Amino acid sequence: RARSIPREAAAFEVASQQSRRAIVEPGSRGGRCAAAGGCGMSTRHGVAEPEVGQLVFQAVGTLAFDDLDDCAAFPAPKGYARHVACSSKYGVTCFADGGGVRVIETAALVAHAASTKEKMPREQLCPSDAFATIAIPDVSCVAFSPCETILAVCVGPQVRFLETRALVACAREPTAAPTPEPFAVASLGADESSDRVRDFSWQPGGAGGGLAYLALAGPEDSDEGKLFVGTAGADDGVDIADRVVAVAMAPPPDDENPDDVSMSIPVAAWATAAGDVVYAKLKDRGLAAEMRGVAIGKIDDGDGEAEVDVEGLAFGPRPGLALIVAAREREDPDRHHVLALDAGTPTGSNFWDVVSPPPAPACTRLEGTFDIDDDETTGLRGPYLHGLTVRQWGVALASHRKAWDNQLCALEVAGAGAGPRALQIDDDRCVPAIPLAGEDEDSNFVTGLAADHGGRGGRMPHPADKSRPPLPQGPTVLVATADHRITVMRVGHLDDAAAGRYADEVRVGEARLDVADVPSGAAAAAAAAG
Repeated sequence: RARSIPREAAAFEVASQQSRRAIVEPGSRGGRCAAAGGCGMSTRHGVAEPEVGQLVFQAVGTLAFDDLDDCAAFPAPKGYARHVACSSKYGVTCFADGGGVRVIETAALVAHAASTKEKMPREQLCPSDAFATIAIPDVSCVAFSPCETILAVCVGPQVRFLETRALVACAREPTAAPTPEPFAVASLGADESSDRVRDFSWQPGGAGGGLAYLALAGPEDSDEGKLFVGTAGADDGVDIADRVVAVAMAPPPDDENPDDVSMSIPVAAWATAAGDVVYAKLKDRGLAAEMRGVAIGKIDDGDGEAEVDVEGLAFGPRPGLALIVAAREREDPDRHHVLALDAGTPTGSNFWDVVSPPPAPACTRLEGTFDIDDDETTGLRGPYLHGLTVRQWGVALASHRKAWDNQLCALEVAGAGAGPRALQIDDDRCVPAIPLAGEDEDSNFVTGLAADHGGRGGRMPHPADKSRPPLPQGPTVLVATADHRITVMRVGHLDDAAAGRYADEVRVGEARLDVADVPSGAAAAAAAAG
């Protein structure tokens, strides 16, 4: 299928060919990095022990959208599943499970989760009249655009684009509003093939106005795939790199208005099958890029040196361009690690613009993170890492699809502070616990992370003394799990200054917008494509 805009087709092809030459050399294991800057610079390695941090969590509750017997009959989520997305601006959450895409107002999700917190798992069920279901089976990823007017739903090799205002309408009137339909569909492989979209990231800014995207698609039986670029509603996307195993998009710089998606220059990173990471400053919606390759090299695994393969990427918060890297040892794949790969500087938003040649990359293995279980998750394909950032606190929250314990970790990875480290919680009442699965209380695994920054989860009671005023408003974190449920958590910060920075910026929804006031995503996509 070829629906690319004619004037862009040639540019896509040139970009695709150039990227392949820059990143992958024929006959190599996964390509020797030869992008701008090269991989020849030696990477510095280190190890960081965890430290007690200032973040605290409170479980609000857990909800399913079908009874436990139906949930148990649903197919197990894929290793690369990204099953929850939240629009803070418009107050709607979308959750993909075996029954389709569930659409619910975030405030209602929080309220119903709280009301069932003390009940048995079988009774932790969202009322059927509180949400709508879009009957799309076997969804791999859901993701709201930076402007939050479009939801991408990935199914097989397709990306279906839905308007947020239609989602808001059906969330508010589940039985009356029409079921949302895609206004556009992009295909990243033949419909009859086994190709599946395994990761999807919007580009936050640049020429696409926040509606260009990167997507990783590949065969069901392979850890590798092709990296595609495209724009919502404009084309089917064109592949720009081969043998890619994971991809991530950096958040915009701290000094930019998060509501102005046209300002920032998108910065992406992807990992190749050779274990290299390519950083790219994307131009013209991803049709061209300035690239720099970084070789992770051999890490200190505690027993010596070990080469690793990447199984997930997520950017930490700005400043800098530090990556959280989920990796497994090449010679002993049962050994997994979390790395902080810092190829930038704390003060520069684009490392290649700061000094020439750029500083040597630093790779730090972080102790005290996920407990991985390969036996219960055998046969899954990645990427496995989930991540979100809390910019005002300088932290990232991360999960790993194969983690059976310590499933949600708080990390500092770069920028100001004491350097990369995992943040521990010394009060067991305040750890981010994931409920066990089903009535048999089996191990449970994370299949998606999202956050509401609209204050809909309310403020967290002070953990030291509930008679004291609650902590300043923090994010509400939504955790999708492999048992087809959502767990809602409040997050607080014990440092008054840090807590205040977030609370001062949060967009607490005083009143719901009328559906008619939610901008048209289809119109925004048409403008971006034109």
